[in-house]
Amino acid sequence: MPGLRLCGSCLRQTEQNLTALPALYDECVDHVFGAPRNPARQRVAGTRDVAPLNDSAIETRTNISGVLTSWASAVTEERGVSAPGPSVRCLTDFLIHHLTWLAGHLAAALFADETDNLVAQARRTLDPAPDTRLVTLGLCVEPGCSEILSAAEPGRRISASGGISCTAGHSWKTHEWFLLQSRIEQKGEAGTA
Repeated sequence: MPGLRLCGSCLRQTEQNLTALPALYDECVDHVFGAPRNPARQRVAGTRDVAPLNDSAIETRTNISGVLTSWASAVTEERGVSAPGPSVRCLTDFLIHHLTWLAGHLAAALFADETDNLVAQARRTLDPAPDTRLVTLGLCVEPGCSEILSAAEPGRRISASGGISCTAGHSWKTHEWFLLQSRIEQKGEAGTA
């Protein structure tokens, strides 16, 4: 679209990030309280174990809420529209509604980067193991893309965005994997012909 400062792929990724953030925010609540320090310890009447707080989960939730509130405030002030509700769901719905305007803003790249960072931070909080264990699936099937497709090693947590992506940022949701498999096979056959 003319006047946009984000490419189509970045715009789609930003929308996917905004769509994923409410669920990631909610999922982080389950991680605020760490596991009991000694679950095998026998309780004494009148005492209880207090689980340690997970600072990473608290920080992630605070960052998500803060960054989304900041961008919603910018839209509200610059566009002269009513502010959304304070929940992360209301904030992301509001920002998705104004996404085309944000994509044309001077700070569009910063907005896209910040949503990427929020999603990455939430995923690290929810699955703190390093993401180095990836399985290579072949070349990306998107037209004109020659980057490598990879997925989480079997047994690893599948991310909210789908778990299969290329290094250029193309990603597929779980329900798209069967179609993706046939596209990978077709591209592989075309490359050997």
